[in-house]
Amino acid sequence: MRVVSTHWPVLPRLRMGVSRIAASIVLAVSTTKLIVRDLEPRMSQWLAQELAARVPRSHLDSVAQIQGIIVLGGSKERVKEALTLAQRYKHATLVLSGPGDDEIQLAVAQLGKSRRLQIDRRATNTFQNALYSQDVIVPGSGSGWIMVTSAIHMPRAFGVFQALGLPILPYPIFDTPLSPELRSATVRHELLGLAGYWLLGRTLSIFPSHSRESVR
Repeated sequence: MRVVSTHWPVLPRLRMGVSRIAASIVLAVSTTKLIVRDLEPRMSQWLAQELAARVPRSHLDSVAQIQGIIVLGGSKERVKEALTLAQRYKHATLVLSGPGDDEIQLAVAQLGKSRRLQIDRRATNTFQNALYSQDVIVPGSGSGWIMVTSAIHMPRAFGVFQALGLPILPYPIFDTPLSPELRSATVRHELLGLAGYWLLGRTLSIFPSHSRESVR
């Protein structure tokens, strides 16, 4: 009499085990992607808020004299805010550092070819913004120069100016992209920039900060 084995052959069992493992891996990867896709926008939003709040606006009313305004090239919104400040401080020089053509046109349309307006196209990055600003800001002078840039970019910008000993009054504007994709890209760019500048010795700390009390 032939005895029928109740055990599965080794090869089919092995194949079944591999299939289950593969299915588990696929399920785990799919689940992870869903979790990351759900959390990534929330994480980038939180990081954007942390970056934007790191260096608050200076209390300009407590400053004896505003000598100038430096706006870092990158967006017309920055220039618009700087022009508003220029209207408030009518004797202050306005310096466009590394501006684009549309930013220059905006400034010239309001100020014309006034001696108050200085256009410096040399800077192509944040470090050069600060480096070339030494032409107008004397390190350690305590002069009243306002720096305008995006709030999310301000920690890196302020850190570089600080490392070069340039006394500036930070004046961030809140123009963080609303689009989750653009916001995430901006956050990644700033985080990489902060880490890179710190490693290169261009900032004194990896996450520069500034308190309002220190400018009163």
